[in-house]
Amino acid sequence: MFQLPFNFKQQKKPSKFLTIDIGSNEVKVIAFNVVTQDGHLTPKASVLGIAKKEILPETTRSGSITDSNDVIQALKTAITQASPEDETIKDAVFGVSGILGTGFMITVKVGRKSTSQISKKELQNNFEKIHEEAYDIAQGIFRDMTGLEDLDLKMITSSVVYAKLDGHLMDDLEGKTGRKLEIAVYTAFTPTYHFNTIHDIASKLGLNLIAIAPTTYSLAKALSYSKGADYDAVLIDVGGDITDVAVVFGGGIVASRSIEIGGNHFTRAIEKGMLLPPREAELRKISYSFERLNESDEMLVQGHIDNLLDIWLHGLDVVFSDFTGVKMFSSNVYVAGGGIILPDLFEVLSKEPWAKSVPFKSPPEFSKLSIDDLKLVEDMSGNSYSLEYIIPAALSIVYLEAKGLID
Repeated sequence: MFQLPFNFKQQKKPSKFLTIDIGSNEVKVIAFNVVTQDGHLTPKASVLGIAKKEILPETTRSGSITDSNDVIQALKTAITQASPEDETIKDAVFGVSGILGTGFMITVKVGRKSTSQISKKELQNNFEKIHEEAYDIAQGIFRDMTGLEDLDLKMITSSVVYAKLDGHLMDDLEGKTGRKLEIAVYTAFTPTYHFNTIHDIASKLGLNLIAIAPTTYSLAKALSYSKGADYDAVLIDVGGDITDVAVVFGGGIVASRSIEIGGNHFTRAIEKGMLLPPREAELRKISYSFERLNESDEMLVQGHIDNLLDIWLHGLDVVFSDFTGVKMFSSNVYVAGGGIILPDLFEVLSKEPWAKSVPFKSPPEFSKLSIDDLKLVEDMSGNSYSLEYIIPAALSIVYLEAKGLID
């Protein structure tokens, strides 16, 4: 049976938990404790520890896990390093990105014959209809992106973007009366094989799997507490193999898409162009990013990545044109992810004229996100301030939401 969205769940006792981000080069783990500060009703996720562990090449491909054993071994190490000494944390939230976390908003309008109070059962029936329709839409999206017919999917996220009764916005529908009901719900799906793989990994690690969530959803939700509950934005998350783009209106994601180009592809361009081993090419890219190369080497690296930058920008242009239901995009563009450490990505994103072909409300303003933008996350140690940790940090919002600690 379909479940009610996260923000219809009942509150449960909070506890310590882990967020897990399985990338293309490494796994990242952050251990959290839920804290409530004096005078503040909204709890925060406080970082207890943070760790990452490299995985073997080809262990993951575009987000899909091809070698579970390698992921499990890497996570064992990272979880131990992130967790407080002599303490075992069981609750965990896993993130998914790219096509593996395809999400969109669906809106339904229902005419009620009776003005009787809306019951929980009536809400459940409406959400089941919404989810059934969303499932059909998701299968169509996966078919277009993969060419696979009738791919079995699992819904991993369902969250109410807004609810109206007789034209009035409502925070809670149960017990209210009215004749015209309108509900907008963000849903996200992942292929069942990936869903089962994550469940298997969690089980073998002895973890209590609280949720599997799209990283873009987590980031959008986390930002709503600093940017405002009804903020509009475009989110761009540059990962190792994938760049995710999400459109946010009124604080909720209405659609997300991805292109299979990320930071690793720029490393491979350097590797191929300069005839370097993979590890040395990655180190060369890092040195270039932090301006540690001499002028001649710097020019060589830049020359080898320039063509790929053009392809990446073209891919973004195609992604924006694929948001067929969006007539105008917010001019607030927030950029995140470890891939954006390469300065050329942000530079061409914010300076090249590619954005002129995209219908932004006004000239777009690009800004990099940091942990300071996540109001409900605190890290007194400062260990998570690197750009690469904002995604696993944002996943903490899913735990707070799943436990009913936030709306």
